[in-house]
Amino acid sequence: MRLFVPTVVLRIFYECKWTRPRFINMHALVRLKELASWRPRIRMPIYLEFNTSTSQWFETTRNAADDTILLAIDESQKKLIMTVPSGTGMIAKRAAERQARGITKSGFLCNDGGRCGRDHELEILGDGGQLPERLRGSPREVY
Repeated sequence: MRLFVPTVVLRIFYECKWTRPRFINMHALVRLKELASWRPRIRMPIYLEFNTSTSQWFETTRNAADDTILLAIDESQKKLIMTVPSGTGMIAKRAAERQARGITKSGFLCNDGGRCGRDHELEILGDGGQLPERLRGSPREVY
């Protein structure tokens, strides 16, 4: 099916340097509408909070917390930044890290229906989740 192209669309064709703009098919018209409405979108980082009782990540609006593990998905730098507060236990940190590494493989299903975080690099910040001092030494003492 061929359609007649209005003058406004011809100007867009000229700017895109397409040839033979007088008649186009339906697929080219749909693509032209996509090009005309395209604007560069700056995506804000998506923040996820780790729930220790269910060992799952969920979306949150907080970008900083003192008591929970947060994961920031930065699409522009292709990074997952996990911040672990100092009061967090080692088991919770390891569970959160394991789930975050799963997000780097398959992505996180966002509320808008898309997946984000796939093929990103994981970066862990913070000093929480370390082994306690009393367990860092050797369990056997030399007499």
